[in-house]
Amino acid sequence: MGLVLGAIIVSVLAAGLKASGVHFTMGGLAFNPNSLYHLAQMPALLMLLVAVQRQADGTDRPLVSATVRMAVST
Repeated sequence: MGLVLGAIIVSVLAAGLKASGVHFTMGGLAFNPNSLYHLAQMPALLMLLVAVQRQADGTDRPLVSATVRMAVST
């Protein structure tokens, strides 16, 4: 349940970042609020994926091994 709650919190923070209207440029790339939202949303989706995988497997694996297994299997 901890990862699901963490994913929700990160999603809310991403929405707040989008609503703030922050713009910046880094390395010649311009980031508008929409692109920043999607970048901030990626960790939340990964956390949610890991939480669902753990629930489906019935295991309590560390986050790193779950993401490595996911990356290798695809």
